[in-house]
Amino acid sequence: VRQADVEPQVCDDLPGLVAALGEDVAFVLLTEAAIRNADLKPLACWIGEQPAWSDLPFILVTDHGGGPERNPVASRWLEALRNVAFVERPFHPTTLVSIAQTTAKSRRRQHQTRVLFASLSESEVSLRTALKAGKLGAWEYDFTSRSLLLSEEFRGAFPSEGDLGLETFFASIHPDDRAGVAAALQHSVSTGEDYAVEFRRNWSDGTVHWIDARARMTRDAHGLPQRLVGLSSDITERKQAETALQELNDRLERRVRERTSQLQHANDELVSQIAQRERSEEQLRH
Repeated sequence: VRQADVEPQVCDDLPGLVAALGEDVAFVLLTEAAIRNADLKPLACWIGEQPAWSDLPFILVTDHGGGPERNPVASRWLEALRNVAFVERPFHPTTLVSIAQTTAKSRRRQHQTRVLFASLSESEVSLRTALKAGKLGAWEYDFTSRSLLLSEEFRGAFPSEGDLGLETFFASIHPDDRAGVAAALQHSVSTGEDYAVEFRRNWSDGTVHWIDARARMTRDAHGLPQRLVGLSSDITERKQAETALQELNDRLERRVRERTSQLQHANDELVSQIAQRERSEEQLRH
């Protein structure tokens, strides 16, 4: 085993083996005689509780003719241990070294997958944190089932919503905005461009909210629309602020027009008075 660049740990019995197991174990080398009459349930239980990335390999040394092709009992070892490489006696030591090296290499790939899983998990946590901070909800529309799949963040940002079908979704859109939403969806399907639309939705509590929805489409091997994956945000406060700002601008413009009209009227009166004065002075000279 050391020739395979693996430092061995010898276990006297199966309970000791189960106690010594861990994620960093390269593989387990067993003999058929050691497990023939043993209770494999604790070992099988540990194997069944492995994380998704792990499939601990076993090297099982069997008697001559003890492989799964010629020994029905070997199927029991496959069922209990799952990932098994059989070595039948007699064998040359180099055979065991080669199998151990191959098995350890396979296990190292699993460890690399563990690192990737951890990195993906951290990225997912960061993404969820960012979505919650931005009050954004991720969603996915499946063209085959015509259903909307909503993330936990979506449910948190839009607490009145549940899983929606296309008909239910359109029924909740403000009547004046339904045509625009349908047109934006059709445009995205036809051109492949990103889906982007703002619309009003009626929530179950009776309030009306402005929603900004943006998504990108994925297609299958035949080029047909498969999914629309996107984000939605509640922009009601922004829309209310825009409306308030527009109303303020309208009031200011109205006041400017009124003041301009007043100034124009005053200027007209002044011009008229000057003209009248000039006429009076002319009459006085005559």
